[in-house]
Amino acid sequence: MKELLLICCLGMAVAIQAQPEYLADSNRQVHRLQAFTHVMVDPSGQLKIGDVVSGKLAGAFVPLQSIPEKEIAGTYWLHYRIRALTGFHNWRLILKDSLSQGYTSINDHADVFYTDTAGRLIGQKKTGVLVPLSQKEKGMPAGFNGVLFSASKGQIVNVYIRVSNLYPSPVSWPVIEDPSLGYNHKSLAVMLPALSAIAGIFCILSFFFFFFIR
Repeated sequence: MKELLLICCLGMAVAIQAQPEYLADSNRQVHRLQAFTHVMVDPSGQLKIGDVVSGKLAGAFVPLQSIPEKEIAGTYWLHYRIRALTGFHNWRLILKDSLSQGYTSINDHADVFYTDTAGRLIGQKKTGVLVPLSQKEKGMPAGFNGVLFSASKGQIVNVYIRVSNLYPSPVSWPVIEDPSLGYNHKSLAVMLPALSAIAGIFCILSFFFFFFIR
């Protein structure tokens, strides 16, 4: 029994160590983390961050680039580990995917958890097109799948992202960007408020023409 427990513990340790650590330097403006990200499907959608960081599910995470699925329905978790070689202050952590043509993915909900090397939660943020604006990062465009990321020089941060969608959606991966880049690329998610306003104006004009000019 002790031997079996030791083997399980060693297996979890190997699985954790096998995941590459991304070395981030703020002198580089864009950090694409697809190759450093692992993914785990959560069929029940009931897993909590405490369950995920406990180590019991370490073997369930597989390299993101190894999965054949281009879309996943329901809930899945992303995980990557980053070591900040320089300081980062309020950089953008955004979600992208290979099938969407926009700037960011269009996920219903995404919860971002930051933990230290001991698994202690040091930050939590929300994003997603169905998340109320009051629960999102201030200054982020409506419908924008992204949060802010900060780290001090030398800090190691484990990032866990819980993504949930009602319907099959493209699998996302994280990208960290320098905020000085601005929002140069307009996606459908970012443009939704403008499109809604335009649609509303057309409805009002249609109503006016139908009742007063006929």
